[in-house]
Amino acid sequence: MSARGIVAALVFVAFGCTAEPPPTTPSAGTEPTESPSEPSASTGRERLCQPFPDRLFDGLLDAYGERDLPTLQKLVTGPIEDASAIPHAGTATFDGIATWAEAGWAVDDLLYAGGYAAFSPTRNSFQFFMTRTNATLDAEGIGGLNFTLDAHTSGCTIDQLELSGPIIAQGNPCAFYDAFGDHPDAGPVPAPCADGSGRFAREGHVAVWTGTEMLVFGGTTGIDRRTDGLAYRPGDGSWSRIPPPPEARRFWPIAAAWADGEALVIGARAHGETLLRRYDPSTGRWGEPSTPPRLLEGATAVWTGDELLVWGAAYDYGIEEHPRDGFAYDPDADRWRTIPPAPIRGRTSHVAVWTGTEMIVWGGGDFRQSLNDGAAYDPATDNWRVLAPAPISPREDAVAVWTGREMIVTGGTHVSNSRGAVAAYDPALDRWRIVADPPIDWRHWHSAVWTGEEVVVWGGYNDREPLGDGAAYDPAEDRWRQLARSPLDDRCRHTAVWSRDEMVVFGGYPGCGSPWHLAFGDAAVYEPVRDRWTRVVPRLDPA
Repeated sequence: MSARGIVAALVFVAFGCTAEPPPTTPSAGTEPTESPSEPSASTGRERLCQPFPDRLFDGLLDAYGERDLPTLQKLVTGPIEDASAIPHAGTATFDGIATWAEAGWAVDDLLYAGGYAAFSPTRNSFQFFMTRTNATLDAEGIGGLNFTLDAHTSGCTIDQLELSGPIIAQGNPCAFYDAFGDHPDAGPVPAPCADGSGRFAREGHVAVWTGTEMLVFGGTTGIDRRTDGLAYRPGDGSWSRIPPPPEARRFWPIAAAWADGEALVIGARAHGETLLRRYDPSTGRWGEPSTPPRLLEGATAVWTGDELLVWGAAYDYGIEEHPRDGFAYDPDADRWRTIPPAPIRGRTSHVAVWTGTEMIVWGGGDFRQSLNDGAAYDPATDNWRVLAPAPISPREDAVAVWTGREMIVTGGTHVSNSRGAVAAYDPALDRWRIVADPPIDWRHWHSAVWTGEEVVVWGGYNDREPLGDGAAYDPAEDRWRQLARSPLDDRCRHTAVWSRDEMVVFGGYPGCGSPWHLAFGDAAVYEPVRDRWTRVVPRLDPA
């Protein structure tokens, strides 16, 4: 692909091809090769217009950027339905590529690629993920629009382009619908934009409970990364904004822990840098402590009462493995120390809990495979021990909670297959047990909290669709109960915290298996005693 595009998801689909590509000239010192569209001698079938669909995707972007109308007309031969053009063209309907392109060029429109993917159920179509910016959007205070175009094709040309899904604006994700939602061609206004929650949309964020409020940091709108945060007080139902850390425009929170009066937030930055920031909700101010010794993307973090223990990291090409060591941060001394290498493989997408004396890490995956082993680290002795073998299969993206006696591991995924078996580990006995089967589907990217009596599991993704159901497990009785139906839309990649007597769920993502969807910005409070949910939408003035 050209440098213009970043492929988000790549799926090759077999198409017939009848048009002949331009002749190719072999490189010096190489033998001429068969033309990609010539019939195969063995099958008699014509081959694809190679590379495909890169040729159509990059060809469309390059020709549009170069204002090359003849090339565009060869690539796109049919009508276009594109509501993202409404701001500058006044319509979403175009008879052909010429009127669509010329309307954009008149306002210095630029298109950028987010990638492409095949989509179901058709076998002769795929999707373009696009971002556009132009003078009209600038005048409306909209930095850019992100949208998806379904490209229907017979192989070597695009027969039709049509908008699919919502149009997500940069900054305020609902800005397009705020300004143009009344236009007859704009299509249905997404529910998060209709009720106002879309302004706070985020998924993949981190959250902590302070004792009185839930603090939310980072995440994405489904497209754009967020560096700010939100605070929610269930006691009085109030919301407030958390500003981004100073000089951290590209600070993307990836892990956080509540540390007796302040939130310790680990964030990644561009160019492989990791930072730690300290947020004090009583003052609303950020502190800038010392920098972690190395990149920590993919790490988990637990608070011991004295230190922040951080373990796990992305693959390091310098040492050709995932690092096995970790780090401990002392906020009183503003000092990092190195944790010895664990006696297990380095990894990411694992679980970690603090038991009161040990940090237990388990599962996850390395560069080669999913894993089902684990280890426990004791900061008092600065030593690790290997856990007894687990009775459940290898998995990544599981969720674990500490009950005061056991670590209970729920869900997870392995090679695009969600896992359902739940297991409990007792560190005092170094023993695992299989938990009764839950009454809900297998899942990952879900949430789980410990209430003091039950493990409450909710939401997630089962490799087919997002989920909106949940169940609660009582370890004393080894028994599950199904939760009442939530008022929230089905989702994954949300967060959940326990607030003394309620579970608070916030945010999440509807397109768990595909990109370019608008995240959720609403919340819900679940009361286990009453088995009752209450949906909550943040109420804040525009920033």
